[in-house]
Amino acid sequence: MFEILKKIESFGFEAYIVGGYVRDYLLGKISNDIDICTNATPLQIKEIFPQAKTPEKDFQSVILKLDKYNYEITSYRQDISYQNNRQPATYKLVKTLEEDLKRRDFTINTLCLDSNGNIIDLFNAQEDLSNKVIKTVRDPFLSCEEDILRVLRAIRFSTVLDFELDVNLMKAIQEKGYLLKNLSYDRKKEELNKIFKSNNILKGIKLLIKLKLDPILELNNLNKVIITNDSLGIWSQLNVLDIYPFSRQDKKDILLINKLVSNKKIDLETIYYYGLRLCLIAGQILNISDVLEMNEKLVIKSFKDIEIDLNKYYFEDKKWIKELCQLLEIKIINGDLKNDYQEIDKFVKDYLKTKNML
Repeated sequence: MFEILKKIESFGFEAYIVGGYVRDYLLGKISNDIDICTNATPLQIKEIFPQAKTPEKDFQSVILKLDKYNYEITSYRQDISYQNNRQPATYKLVKTLEEDLKRRDFTINTLCLDSNGNIIDLFNAQEDLSNKVIKTVRDPFLSCEEDILRVLRAIRFSTVLDFELDVNLMKAIQEKGYLLKNLSYDRKKEELNKIFKSNNILKGIKLLIKLKLDPILELNNLNKVIITNDSLGIWSQLNVLDIYPFSRQDKKDILLINKLVSNKKIDLETIYYYGLRLCLIAGQILNISDVLEMNEKLVIKSFKDIEIDLNKYYFEDKKWIKELCQLLEIKIINGDLKNDYQEIDKFVKDYLKTKNML
């Protein structure tokens, strides 16, 4: 990655790795996504790296994929005005690194690495990193109003990194939080997902409630949520299927989790038909702790595991095949029938006799 910086510098430009990669590097975390800022324009960057691509939303940047790393190379810029409390409406290219860093959200995201691996810290970010505090680069009230996503990003960083929010930032969030209504549900969900997937999720939930953001985000059951290891378990308790965007599969899974929870029990049949993942989620909500142990007791995981080939039997009416398959599954799962070819063969023949098909 330093070779990228050196190559840009060889053309007479400045270049620094900036933001999350540097922050995570100092925290001992590894990332394959690297942001680079430079005083070169996108056109000049593409002359240096012809394979670079221009993103759909062009804020004077290009995308470069090289080896195992994804680089976003952005020209120094100053954001002059914002639209919809979210995106820069007007901006201009600037000449210095400091001018560029002033537009960024939090001090811990202003840290830079030069081509020799030296840390560049213009906003005392290392001190904030050491003190484990999330602080905006500029006035927090103005910063949150310009880009309201910063409210959720602040809570996400506080949750994931286990940092505290700066006192003035908390006040700004409380005052400007209502502007989250202008943020798309996709972006809200993206940040909330990162909070819900964190091992420190409880901190994030407490912050959302403390800062009174739960009603603004339409998470009205947030104070009643039971923590689960899977974020889908959190979403299943919030009753927001008609509000937030979910994939078809996630919607189906949430409905199944809710059905499992309403049934208030998980047994071998449940695990077989609903799958281990959904049963583990429902089990956490229901405080049923032996789901994994029950799963280990399952003799079969799917119908393919049953020692039988139904093609060798004659079914006058195909509607009985589904009933027979389910009977075999239930009896084997519950231990009423061994998963043994001869025993199953006898069971199937007896079943066919009852249907006058043998």
